[in-house]
Amino acid sequence: MTYRELYFHLFGVIEDAVDAFEAGQGIRGMQVLLEALRDGEEAHMNQDILPDGPVPET
Repeated sequence: MTYRELYFHLFGVIEDAVDAFEAGQGIRGMQVLLEALRDGEEAHMNQDILPDGPVPET
């Protein structure tokens, strides 16, 4: 997973969590966020996905 993929995945997860919160599903929203946190930590531990310097703008 690249830094860019992780970034876009994060925004998708945030959108899913907000949708759950807006639907009155607070527990589900928290589950979505906690799962994303674990996935992000695992991706970081499995490979160095973060750049050493600034990411060039596209």
